[in-house]
Amino acid sequence: DWTPLPDTIAGHQFTALRVKGETLGDFNPFLALAKTLKDPAKEMGDHNLVVVGADFADGPGFIVLTDVARPGMGGEDVQDHSCTISH
Repeated sequence: DWTPLPDTIAGHQFTALRVKGETLGDFNPFLALAKTLKDPAKEMGDHNLVVVGADFADGPGFIVLTDVARPGMGGEDVQDHSCTISH
C-alpha cells in the first residue's frame, strides 16, 4: 500500500510503495500511480514518480516515490548527480 513518508526529501513530501524483487518484472509504477488517481488521463502529468533500488532485510527490491509536482521541483531533485556509478 502507498504510505506517506514521515519526513520530506529534498523538499518533497513523498508517498512511497515498496516493491519486492530483483527486477520490477510485471510491476508498472505508472499503472500503480494511475490506480490511485480519480482521473489518471488528466492527473498523471501533475505527479513526480521516482523508482529507487533498495536492499531490504528480506531481499532486494525497490521503493517507488510519488508526490504532486510543484513549479521548479521535479523528481530529479532527489538524484545524486555526483554518484560515480552514473558517470
